[in-house]
Amino acid sequence: MKPYFTLACIAAILYLVLMPSTPQVPELMLFEGADKVVHACMMGGLVVCVAFDRWRARLLPAVRPVLVAALWIMAFGVFTEELQQAMPVPRTADVLDVVADWAGTLAASGLVLLSARALGRRSGCG
Repeated sequence: MKPYFTLACIAAILYLVLMPSTPQVPELMLFEGADKVVHACMMGGLVVCVAFDRWRARLLPAVRPVLVAALWIMAFGVFTEELQQAMPVPRTADVLDVVADWAGTLAASGLVLLSARALGRRSGCG
């Protein structure tokens, strides 16, 4: 299996969370807590990339591999926050970012499993 989408997603996440500061464009100021939504979407997107790479390798999403991937992605979320704290960038770790990372990971994992189940039924495999 060649996890090109997963690796590209990890690289994008590392770039976004480790760049010195987020761009402050007044027109793009969305709402209070928008960065938490971004964190959830980043980790949820990583779950989807892992599932897509597995699908490309003809491996259907099953509960155990999805949960193992989710645990690794949740650990990756903690790692990125700790890395922000350790690096000389003007950003700090935030527990609520980790909570958002985990929420996005779990939500996307559930959606991947539900989608796989529905597709399995439609194709006669489930």
